[in-house]
Amino acid sequence: LGIALAIVALGGSVWLCYAYAQKIEQKVPPATASGILRIISFVLLCIGVQIAWNGLESLIRNMK
Repeated sequence: LGIALAIVALGGSVWLCYAYAQKIEQKVPPATASGILRIISFVLLCIGVQIAWNGLESLIRNMK
């Protein structure tokens, strides 16, 4: 039940973000939007590196 509620809440928040994206974009200065994009890009890069690291570590352990 908890997972289902979390999925519904997350879906609702994503829908709200997409529904009001143009209004939000108009109120945020371009420099701030650029900064937010850079931070989000960095976080996604970190997540990708962590996934790759975990995969390589598992591969190396299985080779021994």
